[in-house]
Amino acid sequence: MSSELEDVKREVAAANRVLANLGLATGFTAALGHASMRVPSQPDHFFVKGREYEFDALAIMEPDDMVMCDTEGFLIGGRAGLTQCSEVKIHACIYKTHPKVQAIVHVHPRYTILMSVLTGSLKPMRQEGAQMLRRSLPIYPHVKTIQSHAEGMEVANLLGDSEAILLRGHGAVTTGTKISEAVMGMAHLEEQAQMNYLAYCAQGKDYLSYTMTCSTRCSIGPLSLSTRTSKMSSKGAHHNETAPGIIRRKRCRGRSKIFASKGILNPSDTRAN
Repeated sequence: MSSELEDVKREVAAANRVLANLGLATGFTAALGHASMRVPSQPDHFFVKGREYEFDALAIMEPDDMVMCDTEGFLIGGRAGLTQCSEVKIHACIYKTHPKVQAIVHVHPRYTILMSVLTGSLKPMRQEGAQMLRRSLPIYPHVKTIQSHAEGMEVANLLGDSEAILLRGHGAVTTGTKISEAVMGMAHLEEQAQMNYLAYCAQGKDYLSYTMTCSTRCSIGPLSLSTRTSKMSSKGAHHNETAPGIIRRKRCRGRSKIFASKGILNPSDTRAN
């Protein structure tokens, strides 16, 4: 086997192990998910984690455990006894319809699954990964394993030009121009999902109306922090309201309270957080 193919197998195996090390495929989900990478010199072929292992877990994948498939999802090569993963059509159909995509990750992260069911969307809640959520992510609405060509093509078409897609009650798919982008994209997505879940628990679906500024170059949501500060200052707002964070004024039992991202502040309390 050529050195290029060996290099791709090595990268894909390492990506699967990193996903496990990041907690994205552990415990009950230790064997659920797979990373893949397109072969640079053979764009209609890719390596992916297979199945039918004696012991199946992303954490123990080695280069020899990877199998080669084509963009129809057919098995092209791999060691004896192994076959392609049951959801190979996710990878095959995305590679077939998105020539710029060079790597794909699919796993079943717990908080991402929770939010795909509770709200079907994610808001950027912190700097890391905020760019991925600058627009609402597409969501595959069916709770099912993606096995047929039609199902794979539906996922690929829904993905569009997004970097990721949510699979309702199932997990998510992230893509990249290199495998590290797809892996870290999934890590960022799950971190954002966890923070969305915490916000949901604290405030209910109302948290979806909050906005934030993810960087000096990109404002997420209809109102940036600088604009909000300007508008509140013009109304003589209390200086606590202009502190960075997620802030909302709510009237409760005749008393004004400020709900901030770091807790509940009394209007008379001017101490720093």
